[in-house]
Amino acid sequence: MERKNRFLFAILFSIIGILTTIIVILLLSNYIAIARPAFDLIRIVDGLVEQDVRVLLLLLFPIYFTVFFILTIPVALLMTLFNKISRTATYELGVFSTGEGFSTIKMIRRSVVPALFALSFAEIFLKLIPDWIFNIPVIEHSTAGNFLPIYDPLQTILGALISLVASIVIFAPTWILNDSGIVTQVKPNQMTARRCPDTEGIGRWFSNLFGGFA
Repeated sequence: MERKNRFLFAILFSIIGILTTIIVILLLSNYIAIARPAFDLIRIVDGLVEQDVRVLLLLLFPIYFTVFFILTIPVALLMTLFNKISRTATYELGVFSTGEGFSTIKMIRRSVVPALFALSFAEIFLKLIPDWIFNIPVIEHSTAGNFLPIYDPLQTILGALISLVASIVIFAPTWILNDSGIVTQVKPNQMTARRCPDTEGIGRWFSNLFGGFA
């Protein structure tokens, strides 16, 4: 029963988060449609802001599942191969037996880092190439105070949802690797020098690398 409950709470948390995000996006797009009825937010989608948002949401969620199921294992294999080749002089691969326990809190924590990564990546992306995807409105000084508090959050959230595709490609394989117990450890012949024994999961190594960016 406890095993089922931990999945139930994690699923409920995910559903609440997804619904909240969708509601906020729809509300913000509605406010923009009221403020600027003829505004086209997304360049690659025909229609005005509300239609743009709905089309983007309908496209993104199937893409998330497709990317997860198709790319997770191949990318995990590439990560393992890269780690083996790049650290072969000092480290060797091994497999440790892992326990079966995995709490609800840990499940939720796993989802936080990819979300932060998507948000950080979106902010950088929007600053470097702001008008590749989103139309940047011409705003007069007198109306900026009313429009920007609506436009900026919507652009950031949608940018993060788009970046979440890359986040899934990067972080989902690390979950597989962490659960598999694949680790790198210092080769015995390297322990003749004064150094601490070092054993680390491949998934943890990559998640720490990209998690630091997040």
